[in-house]
Amino acid sequence: MTRREIIPACDHYTEQAEAFALAVLRGEKPPVCVEDAIQNMRILDAIFESESRGGWADVTR
Repeated sequence: MTRREIIPACDHYTEQAEAFALAVLRGEKPPVCVEDAIQNMRILDAIFESESRGGWADVTR
């Protein structure tokens, strides 16, 4: 069975900033950590490297 969902447009940067601000105000851990950001950058770098080399790139470096 196929299901279609329509998700309204939003500003992802605003959503991230609000989630971070709420965590700080509530004394909670932020929804993402520095390690997540570093891994995301590794993945983005590997995507560009893969495209320029025409093959797979290592993300674990």
